[in-house]
Amino acid sequence: MREKVKAIAFPGIPVIFAEGIREPFEERISIHNSIGMALTDINETARTETTVGISEKLSFLVNGKPIDKARGRGMLKIAEIMLKKSKKNIGLKIESNNYNILTGSSDSGAVALIIGLNKLLDLNLKKEELLNIARYGSETAFRSLYGGLTEYIVENPKNPRAIQIATPNELNSRLSILAINFQGQRFSADQLHKSVVTHPNYPLREKIVKTKIEMLKINLAKNNILGVLELMENDAKMFHTMVATIGMRVIKSQMKELCNFVEELRNSGLSLYWNVAGGNGVYIFCLKEDSKEVESNLLNEGWDFSRYKVADGARLL
Repeated sequence: MREKVKAIAFPGIPVIFAEGIREPFEERISIHNSIGMALTDINETARTETTVGISEKLSFLVNGKPIDKARGRGMLKIAEIMLKKSKKNIGLKIESNNYNILTGSSDSGAVALIIGLNKLLDLNLKKEELLNIARYGSETAFRSLYGGLTEYIVENPKNPRAIQIATPNELNSRLSILAINFQGQRFSADQLHKSVVTHPNYPLREKIVKTKIEMLKINLAKNNILGVLELMENDAKMFHTMVATIGMRVIKSQMKELCNFVEELRNSGLSLYWNVAGGNGVYIFCLKEDSKEVESNLLNEGWDFSRYKVADGARLL
């Protein structure tokens, strides 16, 4: 048995949002199906690195500090389940560090942890089994576990599953992605999950999502990448309009200014779209052939960006 294992995973963002978690909340199963994507910067520095090792007792550090007991409860649950499956009477030393992540660190954190434990404890669990445990740490862990563009299917909540519908290579051959980070306070994912379902139009939102997912997969099948991006931006607008009307505005004024600029550039003939998850980052997606012109326009307006790409699933180091 190994003494120590290190794993990495990349953060995720929504493409068709997975807002809302069904009861019991601790199970962290989304209310409806969704589509997500794993992202990282070009040099893959935006990631979680987690080292798991054998110890006399359980210790868990995140970015050098003891894990937060409230939000970290699910991560501790992952360790507890994996230890129980291993039938080993040991302690664990877990050290997890997030680097350059704008949003989606709970996805990559849960997945780097479970990939490392699966190896350390010689469990050899299949990806589907890992997903059903990793969700305790993040309801959208599927994004970091599978990588690429992935559909999450929760119609049977006792057996949620995920299917990768586009690989990183397929997407990166067509797309350029830019990320711009903003400073400021942010709402936690759990705050957003619990609040959005109180919106009077949320039942309608649930019905619309199914159609959006079907449309997105049709666009993929037709190789219509712009159709995919249009749906992504449309869904981000729907989500952020809903949470803003109940007093939880995620897209602050500067972020909104950038999103408006993206739409202005698109109206001028360039192929680009924006996305915002729950944090302070704005992601811009454009066709590769338009990337130089898009970047030039952004720089001329004073927007400083990082180049990103669609990421692979988690792996061991």
